[in-house]
Amino acid sequence: MNRRKFLQYSASSGVFVLSLGLLTPQRADSFWLALLLRGTLMDLALGALSQGAFALARSAFSRRSQEWYDKRLQAQLAQREFVRRQFGTIETAQVSDYQYNYISASQFREPLGYNVVLSFPETRLANACHFAGPATIGMAIAARYLREHHRMEAQDVRAAIFPREKLADNWRTWEEPNSFTRYDNQVAGNGVLIRYDAVKPVQGGYGLIQVSVNSSSRIRVPDIRVNYI
Repeated sequence: MNRRKFLQYSASSGVFVLSLGLLTPQRADSFWLALLLRGTLMDLALGALSQGAFALARSAFSRRSQEWYDKRLQAQLAQREFVRRQFGTIETAQVSDYQYNYISASQFREPLGYNVVLSFPETRLANACHFAGPATIGMAIAARYLREHHRMEAQDVRAAIFPREKLADNWRTWEEPNSFTRYDNQVAGNGVLIRYDAVKPVQGGYGLIQVSVNSSSRIRVPDIRVNYI
């Protein structure tokens, strides 16, 4: 029997349901999204990423004052792009990683639900890597999955999930029939592959996200189903 756990979030104008189904019946192999976080899809993405890659509390991500951004070039890079694209809510976490000092997130409303964008700013290229929609959810859930299911340490999760210092601009949407995202992680070239198929991209329909990660070996995360309701 497939083990599944459903996480539902509500927003002012829509609801998502995410489910992760595992193919193995052993309880030791179970991965639960239980009590991941209540609230918006951005809560889920930031919560799963922080718990998998940093073991941080949700409160580590928060809105900052403009004065705070003005003193931090890397955070400014993320904020600048979000503002340019007319995103209103921006949350940023200061993290401990040799490659990145900050991770920012924002979201906007699409017909099928909220699209969350993660930004990984770095100063060497004076730019930032951006991942949106299915790629964001795929990365976040994969981070939590690697930590809990494969017992990976936080630094190993970051090496497997975070993009290598390289320009990447991925502003995918839920309405696209399908999309394919690949990028270099700290372990290998094209170390992360994320495929999204909008099986039925209407209210009452669903999409599937497939994630494959190259760590010490190739790991396939169980399919993530996104129900649009």
